[in-house]
Amino acid sequence: MKIKLSLPVSFAVLSAAAVAVTLLQFILQPVTGVKVFQVIQESYGLVFLLNLLPVAALMLLLFFITANLTAACGVPGLLFLLLSVVNRYMVAMRWSPFKPIDLRLGAEFLGIAKSIKPAVFIAVGAGMVLFAAVFAAALFFVKNAKPRLWARVIGSLACAAVMLALNFGVYASDFIHERLPYKGYYYNETDLYQSRGFTYSFLHDFNASRIASPVYYGDYREEIEAAEAVNRTAPAPASTPSIVMVLSEAFSELAMSPQINFDGYTDPLYFYKQILAESVQGYIVPPHTGGGTADTEFDILTGLNSRGFKGTPYAFSLINGPFPGVARVLKDAGYHTAAMHPGAGWFYNRQNVYPMLGFDYFWDDKVFDVTDTKGLYITERHTVTRMLEEVDALLKKEPAAPFFLKAITIQNHGPYVGKYDITGRNYNTDADLSPENLNALAHYFHGLMDSDRGIFQMITYFRNMTEPVVLVYYGDHMPSFPPEVYKALIPPPESGKPVVESAYYGRTPFFIWANDAAKESVDLSALKLPEDGVISAHYLGAAVLELIGLGEADPLMEYINDLREDYPVVLERTFTGRDGVMRVFDPAQAPELARYDSWAYHRIMGR
Repeated sequence: MKIKLSLPVSFAVLSAAAVAVTLLQFILQPVTGVKVFQVIQESYGLVFLLNLLPVAALMLLLFFITANLTAACGVPGLLFLLLSVVNRYMVAMRWSPFKPIDLRLGAEFLGIAKSIKPAVFIAVGAGMVLFAAVFAAALFFVKNAKPRLWARVIGSLACAAVMLALNFGVYASDFIHERLPYKGYYYNETDLYQSRGFTYSFLHDFNASRIASPVYYGDYREEIEAAEAVNRTAPAPASTPSIVMVLSEAFSELAMSPQINFDGYTDPLYFYKQILAESVQGYIVPPHTGGGTADTEFDILTGLNSRGFKGTPYAFSLINGPFPGVARVLKDAGYHTAAMHPGAGWFYNRQNVYPMLGFDYFWDDKVFDVTDTKGLYITERHTVTRMLEEVDALLKKEPAAPFFLKAITIQNHGPYVGKYDITGRNYNTDADLSPENLNALAHYFHGLMDSDRGIFQMITYFRNMTEPVVLVYYGDHMPSFPPEVYKALIPPPESGKPVVESAYYGRTPFFIWANDAAKESVDLSALKLPEDGVISAHYLGAAVLELIGLGEADPLMEYINDLREDYPVVLERTFTGRDGVMRVFDPAQAPELARYDSWAYHRIMGR
């Protein structure tokens, strides 16, 4: 028996469906301790309304277009709920909500998705099958009265006009956004998304995540242009050492956690710990946790903070011509410059971006034995061996000229559960973690041991060289573990000290080491770091230039080095000062950062 619905009843059903989908979206949000329904109450229902309106408007638009109530309720409902599920698990895997730029991240997003439990995909698949069955039944059994054609045309146009007006007048409004209540920490994107609802937050980010000039850019533009116009002469290359900069996939000090010990097992960071005594060591705060390798590269190679360019899928996409930075400075100083990545050259467009950054050579997976893999990726040993072979070739090519080689290792890329062919535990811990997380840590530590052996292989090679070499080694981001792993293994921040969790728990180590020949011209102790050694990733490349005597060869690099001590960590809206206290950015109170922000925008958009 078919059910026939009048127009008034159809509109009532559509309204009820929109309310139900919106409620389900709030229920599907990640559990972070934020009492979202308390926020809805404090906003007098405005937060709920802001999340309801897009759902209702899209359903109503589709109703006028198709004149089919089932399609109008079902298709938008499924879309909004699927996005909510994605958001929930993106937060679980990387501490960050699902944002508009993730729609364009492609392979990087899929890499994070690999870490989601298969049971989740099974549950989602089962839900979609159930939806399909209910949808098909509703299409067959539920019939609704259809509006007249003229009413459908007018209704469609009116819905489209209202949706555009809402988008640009409400969802794009910073005025409304800043005045909505929230729970948790304002500078934690996850807390804001949960407080204000996924749909509203996603739409606001869609409008806000566009690269716009800072409001104070005009105050600094002439000064920046004058600084850029000054011709700077780099010192003779004979006075400078060669540089090997290695980005080690997901390298961290989790194995050094007070909750972990390796009694009876092999310490996966044994050699790393030994080499720290001969190095300058610290931590970088990368732009992302659990992924975003290319943005860390961008920050270090350009001196720009990719956190300021969230309107692009990845910061390398902003580079479309010859671009100043670390490689360009070294190339102009007479260095041979080369980059190496044991993956496809098209990934993150490295094959085009690296030459524009100033690299003479770029070697991708074509120069590797792609069958020499471990845990799905080219091995650490093979990567380091190929890198040292290219070092030897660069030295033979022109022995009198120094070289800059930037290399990336990828073996220990996640996901980690069952990643390697190992069984059993390879560490001890009292941490209260799930069996799955304990398994993931075992496999991660196994891969970390290979990273440590790679460090030993490199250091041994460089020790025996008569040519001066500086090794810069760093982790690109923390491994893709859920937040509970980090909170269990990393000591909490000092009581009462405000932090951004993704930055605090997401910092990765770096060290800078020089062989005996390089120590004649490089004083590692001269590099000034904050007391805790923590700096934003965009400072590291400029610091290396300063260390070898090329810090003044580029005006922005020189300025960045001047900022490093006073503003060691710079996030989207906050920064830390010399005292390590996090503060909200105010251009009037921190004009040096306003100038840097303007300079970064100028290099990207104003050149």
